[in-house]
This record gives sequence, structure tokens and C-alpha cells, in this order.
Amino acid sequence: MSLEYLNFLFPISLFIVGVIHLIPSRILFQSNYIETLYGIQTNDQSIKLIVLHRAVFFLFVGVFSILSSFLPKFYDIAFYISIVSMSSFIILHFLIIHENPKFNPIFKIDLFLVIILSISYILNKYLEG
Repeated sequence: MSLEYLNFLFPISLFIVGVIHLIPSRILFQSNYIETLYGIQTNDQSIKLIVLHRAVFFLFVGVFSILSSFLPKFYDIAFYISIVSMSSFIILHFLIIHENPKFNPIFKIDLFLVIILSISYILNKYLEG
């Protein structure tokens, strides 16, 4: 594999991370998607408020990551925002006892993306230098 192609790994990874972050944003436009995605009822307006707030955060992270995948000057900040977002769920998944099986695929996806994004970011930094 040519080194030229390796330069595209990080932007592609960042783009994929952005798209994955957009998935929960659908809740903003279709509130019953909360149950489909997370398997939780939102009869309590307080729960609904916090989940919608989370959806706005994911919309921001997703759009920023996607746009940054085309703008190398934003690679670093997009990497750190994405890593904090995904790593925080991974850590909380271990620290908080939960019985919701719908969280397990989210954990696995986030863990996989943290690994891929980190490796591609390190490789990108190495190729820059």
C-alpha cells in the first residue's frame, strides 16, 4: 500500500465517526426513535429533556467531525472532541451498572471507533512529520 493512500485513513475515519454521531440526532426530529435506539420509555419529560440535549450534542459532534474530515486544520480538535465523546461512554459503561442490552452494541461500536480513530490519527501525525 502506498503512503499516499494512508493519508486518507484519518479523514475517512473522522467522517465515519461523524456519521455514527449523527444517528442519535434523529431523536430531534422523531422523538419515538428514543425507544428504538436506546430501548427506553420517555414518559418522564425530564428524561426526554436530557436525551434531546444529548441528541443536540451528537448533532454538533457529528457535523463538526464530518466537516473537519475535509479541513485538515481542524483534525486535532475534531479528534479530541470525538475521542472524549466516545471514551466517556466507554468509561461510564464500565462504571455504571445497567441492565439495558441496547447499550452493549453502542459500547462495542464506540470502542472500535476509538481504536480506529486513534490509530489513524497517530499514523496521520507520523506521516505529517
